[in-house]
Amino acid sequence: NMKKLEEQQNLSLKKILTEEQYKTYLTNQEKRKQEMEKRRKEMMDKRGGQRGGHGDPATVNEDHECSGCGGCDKHK
Repeated sequence: NMKKLEEQQNLSLKKILTEEQYKTYLTNQEKRKQEMEKRRKEMMDKRGGQRGGHGDPATVNEDHECSGCGGCDKHK
């Protein structure tokens, strides 16, 4: 579902942005994704791996990219 949203966004961006701007945007998106992955892994390591997964209270109160883990209040 996220993929579809992203594609729609990208299509409308393509209309507005020049080719150069769009390439820059994509590059930045990639960088951001990698940054977030890295940060997530670091958080996991700090907490001693995936002990409780999403159920563990530390995870629940954090801001995490989430599409309905059930552990946080973002989708109620």
